[in-house]
Amino acid sequence: MSEFPKASYDDWRKLVEKDLKGAPFDQKMLTPLCEGIILQPVYRAEDAAKLPYINSLPGFAPYVRGTRAADHKGRVWEISQEIDCASASEFNNQARNSLASGLNALNVVLDKATRNGNDPDWAKPGEVGASGLSIATLGDLEHALEGINLKDISLYVRSGASGMPFAALLIALLRRRKQRASCLRGCIEIAPLGVLSHEGVLPQSLDCAYREMAALTGWAAERAPQLQTICVHSRSWHESGGDPVQELAFTLATGVEYLREMNKRGLDVELVAPRIRFAVTVGANFFPEIAKLRALRMLWARAVSAIGGSEDAQRLSLHVRTSLWNKTARDPHNNILRTTVEAFAGVLGGCDSMQVGAFDEVIRRPDDFSRRIARNTQLILQKECNITHVIDPAGGSWYVEKLTSELASHAWTLFQEVEKMGGMAAALQAGFPQKAVAATAAKKIEAAKAKTITIVGVNNYINPKPVTLEVPVADTAPFYKRRVQQVASHRMALEDAAGDLVLKKLSSIVSRPGSKLFAECVEAAEAGATLGEIVRALRIHDRPGTPITPVCLTRLAADLEK
Repeated sequence: MSEFPKASYDDWRKLVEKDLKGAPFDQKMLTPLCEGIILQPVYRAEDAAKLPYINSLPGFAPYVRGTRAADHKGRVWEISQEIDCASASEFNNQARNSLASGLNALNVVLDKATRNGNDPDWAKPGEVGASGLSIATLGDLEHALEGINLKDISLYVRSGASGMPFAALLIALLRRRKQRASCLRGCIEIAPLGVLSHEGVLPQSLDCAYREMAALTGWAAERAPQLQTICVHSRSWHESGGDPVQELAFTLATGVEYLREMNKRGLDVELVAPRIRFAVTVGANFFPEIAKLRALRMLWARAVSAIGGSEDAQRLSLHVRTSLWNKTARDPHNNILRTTVEAFAGVLGGCDSMQVGAFDEVIRRPDDFSRRIARNTQLILQKECNITHVIDPAGGSWYVEKLTSELASHAWTLFQEVEKMGGMAAALQAGFPQKAVAATAAKKIEAAKAKTITIVGVNNYINPKPVTLEVPVADTAPFYKRRVQQVASHRMALEDAAGDLVLKKLSSIVSRPGSKLFAECVEAAEAGATLGEIVRALRIHDRPGTPITPVCLTRLAADLEK
């Protein structure tokens, strides 16, 4: 480049200051991000030159550039979509249509009654079919998955604080189909600290939740090696308005706590770490979100290494979900554009699977059109854009590499604060993470009211003829009554001998320790026990723990829309 005059940073800065006409450079050109991180207007080679991981390659620790050497060139990310249906028949219809239209992973959301381990006749009416699928019997699950070969897809189940009762029904269904558990791929998500953080209470004690987590994880490691059993969600921290540093630190602290609790119950890091899936919410702040995902892989590798885990155990399994925090009920079609940016960031950040939310999900249950647009966002990125032909497209950018390092450094410091408090459960009891993200959210909401943060269509560029989406009025009472009758009919239909067998199997659950506990749950499900009956047997001597103050899940635009 000798034919061009060499320009230095100082030369550039002098020209900028001239353009600013006396305005302070730092105020105009530097952008505060979070926790003391300042975005520079220009990044140079020297900003990234001394980063310890800068010469690492994809597929090698600390995995900042991805956990697979060939990245998406070797295996593209899985396209999933949350299927939010109350009845088994509705779920089955939507799932089969979606699989035929581009999905290769099913993301099953269970209703509150099922997640809490209650059969419909033991639950409150508002919990049955509330924002998810109602499952109580093996017949329910068989109907929901009719015609769906679990060998061909990955199955991700939002099962709450304990996935073991649902998993027992699932394995019983496979046995009825004469299929092996080893064919299962995906995750039965056990996430007690995640549920506790945004609901404030668990249906069982934490100790009981960890006992069930250990039983299912140990069984899966032996019988279903492709099935993960633990999920660490960043949702609580992102959707309550936290910043990327808080999201990284509290997510990492949750994962470390799960490793520690499983180790107490005889499961080492080499067995547990590969069974953990991280589900990370991604917003529309494009480059920081890419850096956040890269930083999380590096932080997890560091934490697992510190515990004594091998490089294989340090690989992070990453699911990405688009944000709700930045979505709007006003001018909602703008949400399509927001999720497109978020999905693109998720791909460049190296996700293994992804869920793109429908543009109307903050207003109503998504309809066929909004689900199709969300699904096709991923399909277009995957099939039409050729971004899978480049390994780690963001790698080497001085900006992205430096930002990745800064986010990781600040998050590790905050993570250590949580560790000094005794871990994530102790921090939640003390209210530390809740207060931290609430303070951050308050600043963001005030900035939106002052228009220093723009929300297109809400506080700026407002549509004078706003689009109003029809919200169907749902009468849940008939569905609740029908589900109560269905479960009652199931119990009545059992012959005397079958009923005696169910009671025998349930009594075995009460007395069975350790690794054989899950096998007993499966046998009870095969005999005809309901999900709620299995849960009652599992938790017969347990009591829920002390409630905590949960985070406030909200949206940035909510107050302004009111």
